[in-house]
Amino acid sequence: VVERISSRPWKEDTSIMCVTAVPSLAEYMNEAQDTREIQALEDFRNKQVGDAKEHLKRLCAVLNKNLPQAHVFSEILTGDPREVVVDSAKNWHAD
Repeated sequence: VVERISSRPWKEDTSIMCVTAVPSLAEYMNEAQDTREIQALEDFRNKQVGDAKEHLKRLCAVLNKNLPQAHVFSEILTGDPREVVVDSAKNWHAD
């Protein structure tokens, strides 16, 4: 996907927002039975967030290198990806 985006002609000052979503801890809580399980879920979610940050960092670096005329941003959203990514695109007026 990054190669396809990078290969297209973009106008000067184009803004590109790269997003990913990580479910909130509350969405996992129905699976937790005790404090050890809750801690394990927190650790799991923190790893997901860390992995997402690294992934977006690499993605944005490639886009910045290949599209120096564009402004590349990234954001990690919290919640159900099927909802929060779409909501973010609507709020950002993505096309």
